[in-house]
Amino acid sequence: MTRSRFNEGKALDAVIRHIEARDGVQRGNNPRYPEREGHAAPVELVCTIGDELYAFEHTGIEPFPNQIADEENSRRLFRRVSERLVGRLPPKEWFQLHVPIGATIGIRRNEVAAIQACIEKWVLEIAPTLPIAPYGRYVLPIIKTTLPEVPFAVTLHRIAAPTFFRGRFDVLHLAPNDIESARRDRLRKACHDKYPKLAAWKLTDAARTVLVLEDGDIQLTNEQRIYEALVDAESARTDAPDEIYVVNTTIDNPWWVTCIRRTGKTYFDEGERFWEVDSATLVALTQR
Repeated sequence: MTRSRFNEGKALDAVIRHIEARDGVQRGNNPRYPEREGHAAPVELVCTIGDELYAFEHTGIEPFPNQIADEENSRRLFRRVSERLVGRLPPKEWFQLHVPIGATIGIRRNEVAAIQACIEKWVLEIAPTLPIAPYGRYVLPIIKTTLPEVPFAVTLHRIAAPTFFRGRFDVLHLAPNDIESARRDRLRKACHDKYPKLAAWKLTDAARTVLVLEDGDIQLTNEQRIYEALVDAESARTDAPDEIYVVNTTIDNPWWVTCIRRTGKTYFDEGERFWEVDSATLVALTQR
């Protein structure tokens, strides 16, 4: 039920285009792909930009293991439920089904139909009986319900809403309490896996080293949280790359490139955040 949502080659192209535009230089015509070459320091891409050699590594980031896969599973599981509920709920309110993040991990294909049918039946029965919360709030206490055939607890909210949201049914995922700890662990792993390869190119070829972090999570991640977690993750290291970027791919188009830090600049400096790029024009440089 899962597929990768990361876009290595296009994310690298987005960062290179940003560097080209920012510094008024162009990349060379002979890129190398050391990972394919079986190089001792197998970074994903090496190329010249202007007169300087650059070495690039990419990694997709998610705040906890399997989060991206869980989002894909959730979309597929709940899409059918949402489609079946169209026009069948009270039309003047917005309905939100809250489920725990990670709830769909481990669900087998032959279990999906029973889970969908059980949730659909329960929502139709309980939705008209729920108290209505003001927009932006929830009725307290929040009650979690365990349903037969459903291996995770659910909560349904009925909310007074502006016209656009009326009659909608949306599924929201609840973050675990230790989400920021999990995010720091994820970025520590990225540092452990990527920094030594980049450092080797800096040592042997005087390359300028760049780490590209791809963020495809619209619910739990933003550039500020990445910055804070990365500062912690690399605090004890001496092999940090010269530049670190986040490419935000949470929607199909456009994407945004943000520089977390480079020489003399950080995420907090004007001009370093949210450079917009037309993703339809990007090239999958590494064919991944």
